[in-house]
Amino acid sequence: MILNKKGIGYVDWIISMGLFIVVVSMTFIFLKPGVTAEFESKDLLEIVESNFLEEYTWSSISIPIAVHKLNQAGIVSKIEITENTGNQWDVKSYHSKHTTFAVTTNTQTNTATITCSPEGGICNTLPGSNAEQGIYLVYLKKAGATSDTFDLNYNCSPSPTNPQDCNFTVGSKEMFTGWNKGDIDALNNPYQTKKAEWSFPESRDFSIKFNGNEILAPNYKPSEQTNIYIKELLIQTLDDDGSRSSANTTISVW
Repeated sequence: MILNKKGIGYVDWIISMGLFIVVVSMTFIFLKPGVTAEFESKDLLEIVESNFLEEYTWSSISIPIAVHKLNQAGIVSKIEITENTGNQWDVKSYHSKHTTFAVTTNTQTNTATITCSPEGGICNTLPGSNAEQGIYLVYLKKAGATSDTFDLNYNCSPSPTNPQDCNFTVGSKEMFTGWNKGDIDALNNPYQTKKAEWSFPESRDFSIKFNGNEILAPNYKPSEQTNIYIKELLIQTLDDDGSRSSANTTISVW
């Protein structure tokens, strides 16, 4: 009996060709040679914004103190504000429109004192026509702080015989976050370094302008045909004495 092997050869060829087509198709599907990954513009803006905020903002805490009565008759008493163990904030400044008080801050010992001005009188912070109701102490986080612990001690020194002669109230703390202008000014445009550290896609670019000055940007400008997406950040600058100033910050991605 003679078998016809010609049909078997066709079957083998069809199977081989089918496997070849499947392998090539799978290669194009999974590897996609020559195809660049797409990135949403809003996601790219978020990458730049979140990293820039994390690295170049810092916070201050403002503590209001309302003095109901500070009687220095016969003895110069004062309100002392000192830090407790573990406190991670330094006193930097104060602001008050009360001319009947003298406020002294010592950045070396991290203490603040409040006395009557002139000494020997009786003073309070009862609201007047042009006065704020309180004395505001401003604190900034210590260099190398390891936590957000804010722990202060408030007392009268020396302790008065009559408690009403040194009567004050400490209000709720207010935290403010703003740009650290000193760190921003020291940037010197390390664009490629930041692009890598922030895991920004190599095929895309971004720029950051601070008060009109380009502080992070590639060494070329995008073409006129390039779609540029822009976001403005409404955040103030926080200076090293706790004062605030306006700032114009713009992020662009393309």
